[in-house]
Amino acid sequence: MTRRRVWCETLPLATLSEQGLLRELAARDVLLLAAVRPDDLAAIPRLLDGAAGVGLRVGLWPMLADADGRWASAHNTEPFCRFVDRVVERAEGCPALAEIAVDLEPPFGLVSSFVSRRPSAAPPRSTAFAPLEPARRGFTALVDRLRGRGLAVSAAVLPMVLFERRDSLGWQRLLGTPVDGVPWSHLSVMAYTSLFEGWSLRTVSRRAAVALLAECCRRARDRFGPRAGVSLGAIGTGAFGDEPTFRTLDELREDVAVARGVGLDAVTLFDLAGALRRPPAWPWLDALEAPPRAAPSSRRAQALAAMAEAVGRAAS
Repeated sequence: MTRRRVWCETLPLATLSEQGLLRELAARDVLLLAAVRPDDLAAIPRLLDGAAGVGLRVGLWPMLADADGRWASAHNTEPFCRFVDRVVERAEGCPALAEIAVDLEPPFGLVSSFVSRRPSAAPPRSTAFAPLEPARRGFTALVDRLRGRGLAVSAAVLPMVLFERRDSLGWQRLLGTPVDGVPWSHLSVMAYTSLFEGWSLRTVSRRAAVALLAECCRRARDRFGPRAGVSLGAIGTGAFGDEPTFRTLDELREDVAVARGVGLDAVTLFDLAGALRRPPAWPWLDALEAPPRAAPSSRRAQALAAMAEAVGRAAS
């Protein structure tokens, strides 16, 4: 598996298909994870053909309409899996396609109402726990189908899942995200220090956010073994349009160094659009090679970890 990857959520596939951009990614051996919405299906072959021409491997990152939850969860397993099948069918015969990335998060409208200053989709009518077992079966069947086509199937995982007991699945039930029990090829924990800090109402310092990142990386390494990875960011805004972002390139370098310092070397950057909007773009990608370093300690990070574990127990 490529150890350096980059998400791209907000750029149109036509922009991503530009040869100069694809060549820069190929030169760095960075796997591109390109978001695909329902209106993007016709643009998939051009992107993949362009990537094949420069020797770049691509992952597609399917997303439903916001009103349908956008991301994958127990709330929308069947429509999400049907859409993934359509995405893969559209990519049939394109050798550049290496991976399908499944973003495991609660419905977009629900998350937006909690974290964004400008919610853009209505929350789902029911926010009650969605049963995990049918979702687990649905995603397992999806992974089996895609592996039969020679594709890896990765999952983007919320960090709270790392703070539950393996025998309770409290956070997975609370979030509606079936992480365990599905044979994901790779699990990338979304440990975004800019969000830890920026969404904390000033209760989490930069130092504490980096210490919390290190704790997430340690837990991901121990829980998922060689399948474990981490997503770092954010360089620019994503789905909500107002996410807190890195102040400087040095913050990304520090995050990469800390993740690698605890033995988690599979790093995915969020995201390419942010890098292009903060030129020069390519030093952001080059920062993924920052050398390992030790993580800072933080009592606040330890307290947050203990709080997350308590919520996981209560939800079990």
